[in-house]
Amino acid sequence: MKKSVGVDVDGVLAKYDGWKGVDHFGDPIDGAVEFTKRLGEYFDVVIFTTRCNEEMNKPEKANLLRNRVVAWLNRHGFHYDEVYIGQGKPIVAALIDDRAVSCRPQDAFNSRRHFDYVFREVCKLAFERTAWQALTFDEFQSETDKLAIYREGIKKLAPLDSTLGKLLCLNYAITGLVNEAGEVSGKLKKLIRDDHGELTEERRAQMLDELGDVAWYLSQCCMELGSEFSTVAGKNLLKLHSRLERGKLKGDGDNR
Repeated sequence: MKKSVGVDVDGVLAKYDGWKGVDHFGDPIDGAVEFTKRLGEYFDVVIFTTRCNEEMNKPEKANLLRNRVVAWLNRHGFHYDEVYIGQGKPIVAALIDDRAVSCRPQDAFNSRRHFDYVFREVCKLAFERTAWQALTFDEFQSETDKLAIYREGIKKLAPLDSTLGKLLCLNYAITGLVNEAGEVSGKLKKLIRDDHGELTEERRAQMLDELGDVAWYLSQCCMELGSEFSTVAGKNLLKLHSRLERGKLKGDGDNR
């Protein structure tokens, strides 16, 4: 007997760019049909949606929604064994959902680090669809500093306002920056090795995600050095514009 897996519709199988009503389904995401067929070779595929509200929970309304989901799946050739319509999620061996974060601390080597990871992933999901595009450098820095939980660990080693404490905080931020920059480089390596140089949407999203982590650590480096992020960015632009005006953009040396 196959085990069951639950697969969400919006954001997993169908493109989602905001709620447009219970009747609206986005176009299938590239590769989604093949994904369900591959799952079907090993699992019973349960398609689910959380589009239900108080009105849709009435039996006649729920059946109407189910028929619409089934029609959309059939029209595009998705594989499925069952369609679940109702409050909550279906009882399955695994859930595939664009808004889910796996949290299994009892299986982790270090549960505290695992909770740190889960916290970061929750923040990414919670904030990605808000108006962060309008953030200034300093607003971004203020938000990142609220998530600087590394200081809690450092406080156990030395007071944060001590010479050692300040050094450890700066060390953590710079080491994190270097590490995340390496993660970006690693995605480029895999683009060449695994994707044969083709920048897929998945790889592009991965690289942008890593660049977000680079920005976080860069912001914290500025914070630990006692500078506003905007000041560092502004000084960089002034320097480069000066070099442009003097014909010094090319060449070697920091002081050209």
